[in-house]
Amino acid sequence: MAASAHSIQRFKSATFLGCLLAGLAVSGGFHEAHGRSTPLGNATLGTSTSLGGADGVPSPSGPGVHPGFKLVSFRNAIHSNWRFGGFDWLSDGRMVVVIWGNDCSYTTNSVCGTSANSRTYYGDGQLPPDGQGPGWMDLVSNTGGNGITPSDTTRIYTGLWEPLGVSVGRSGNPATDTIFVITKTGLLRFIGTGPYTNGVNPVKIVNTCHARRCLDTLGGGLAKSFTSYPPMTYSVTNGVVSDSVGTGRRWHHFNFGLVRGNDGYLYAGTGTQYDNGNDRYEQGRDRCSVLRIDPNAGSVQVMAGGLRSPNGWGKGPGGDIFFSDIQGNYNAANSINVYRPGRFYGMRCDTLNPYDGRRGVAEAFPVVDLNQAGNTNTDIANNPGEITYLTSGPYAGQLLYGDVSFGGIQRVFVEKVNNEWQGAVMLFSGGFHSGIGRLKVGPDGSIYAGGQAGGLAQSSGNWCWGGASGTGALTADKTGGTCNAQYDFFKLVPKDTVVFEMLAVRARVNGFELQFTKKVGPSAGIASNYSLATWTNSMGLQGYGAGSQTNYSTTSLSLATVRISPDSTRVFLQLNSMPAPSVAPAPAPTSTSVASGNIRVVMIKGTGILSADGSAPWGEPVTAGAAPSRIAAWYTMNYLSPDTAFAPVAIADARLASPDFRMQDFKVHAGRENLRVETNFTEGASITLRDLRGNKIATTTVAGGRNSVLIPLAQRAKGTYVIEIRTSGRTLARPVALF
Repeated sequence: MAASAHSIQRFKSATFLGCLLAGLAVSGGFHEAHGRSTPLGNATLGTSTSLGGADGVPSPSGPGVHPGFKLVSFRNAIHSNWRFGGFDWLSDGRMVVVIWGNDCSYTTNSVCGTSANSRTYYGDGQLPPDGQGPGWMDLVSNTGGNGITPSDTTRIYTGLWEPLGVSVGRSGNPATDTIFVITKTGLLRFIGTGPYTNGVNPVKIVNTCHARRCLDTLGGGLAKSFTSYPPMTYSVTNGVVSDSVGTGRRWHHFNFGLVRGNDGYLYAGTGTQYDNGNDRYEQGRDRCSVLRIDPNAGSVQVMAGGLRSPNGWGKGPGGDIFFSDIQGNYNAANSINVYRPGRFYGMRCDTLNPYDGRRGVAEAFPVVDLNQAGNTNTDIANNPGEITYLTSGPYAGQLLYGDVSFGGIQRVFVEKVNNEWQGAVMLFSGGFHSGIGRLKVGPDGSIYAGGQAGGLAQSSGNWCWGGASGTGALTADKTGGTCNAQYDFFKLVPKDTVVFEMLAVRARVNGFELQFTKKVGPSAGIASNYSLATWTNSMGLQGYGAGSQTNYSTTSLSLATVRISPDSTRVFLQLNSMPAPSVAPAPAPTSTSVASGNIRVVMIKGTGILSADGSAPWGEPVTAGAAPSRIAAWYTMNYLSPDTAFAPVAIADARLASPDFRMQDFKVHAGRENLRVETNFTEGASITLRDLRGNKIATTTVAGGRNSVLIPLAQRAKGTYVIEIRTSGRTLARPVALF
């Protein structure tokens, strides 16, 4: 076997080879970047001259590659203009990638068609797929190893109309796997990997229609299509609204997704046109919505409203569906939200939507609010993308998301207070050549990422890493001194190490409790090492980003005392005065209603805090380009917690604490001669290594009470295999990559 001596994989299990990758949910999406943001760049790890950037790349600000992971780059193997719309995996472990291609919301992109009122915006409309769009779909092989080559990528379909999400229904055989792709013109279904015939395979199982109200109601709120109807008016000259050249059709009626819910339906989000301070209330019955799609019946239903540009989707604790949304009109800040049926999330775009704010539905709080364009060093987002959920390792139960314009990958700790999710966001990793729009845990336990920022067509600032100034990207990666021109595709492979950093932030009745991954030293108990500031973001204001850090002011919070827990892993910051929580808004029946609610954000930073062994924490650089050494977190406090300091900590996702789940969360150490499987074998078990065709490669048994076992490899070739553990009448199976 061509394996490194101690490459380590960590995985969440599936139940058998046929459904090996079941449960991995995929999203899609996008946004436009406006306003100043302190971009998350890449630190001083690696070199910018390395083609693959395997150890990360340097840049002006932000942390580099997280030291608990190894970056494996695929940049050298991808085609130009790989702006990711989404990816998922087939039953045999190959990756399916959909690429956005050119942005057809701009009439200047002639590749999308020459008529501003037809093909540029509408694509193939309600017709069968025509294969004339600017996007495409590729298969990528051998991602489980230490890199890929161009020969590992295969184009299997061209002509997608702006695909921004993909989900694979795995059958156990890639020839019969079902690939769902959501585009601007509908939801497409592909069977197998081709060859394809448009209108036969693929087919559109749900269309978009070009009317504000489509005449295809099936009853009970169900319809055969969802709308893609931008307002007919865009420009305002001397108070006169006009659309003489069709530019009103250009803006952002994108469709984002996909994630499969616990109920078996596919969920997606619909974006909306924005026009800065101008309102657009006639955008379609199901714009700004969470859509529940039945792929078998070919029907769609609006389940929630008020989304603006929901670029990223994913599942989290308990199987809840989470999505990101973007700052803009009615959105004072970017946000991560949890889907609940019947909720309104703030954006107003059509009174036909059953969950529009003007129908008397009050705006829901986000899980975390993510400011941009605020005071210096308070920014934490500019264009959050896809969300992925970690179920193993030190961050089990937490979320990750990428950011297209702010850059990097951020981590979100969530807790339930008042039976609602709220929590804190922390910097996680930089070291990349592009802003990250797509992110997912792969079958080998690695974190896979694809860029959405980059390319020569981004001079407007939309989808530009670091905004129009491009200050987050490497100078060598920029074009004309502004936008990042490079694309990125990589995975982060977990190492068998624990990095000292802040793990969680919990609200307490009179302060905040910080949890660390290692024991802290005496410096963590010094009050002067901490600074806390707070602000509110107003809800429901019409202007673009209006209400962000209301009046652009922050208030310092003073500490009464700092205490370290008996086990030295938690620190309690007791405040002299606890700030008020978020204020729930009243329903706003008109668009001009004054905002009555706000969202409370508390920013916590700590400098000079060391672990018990003297290590500096991974987190935020104190100065641009320096190594991370300052802890930093942004906590959204919608509700006050009744808990006191060092109270017992509940696990956010009870499934992760079950004995069955813990056994499934085993580690596999790949050596030159053997695989070592580590877990708590409470009972005797048989272990089998198979290839992806199901052929048995090796087998062994282990007695109960053991915590590890060796499997001989006999010089197996690199690639992806399957380990099966059979115990107590159950078979646990998962993939393992041999490098």
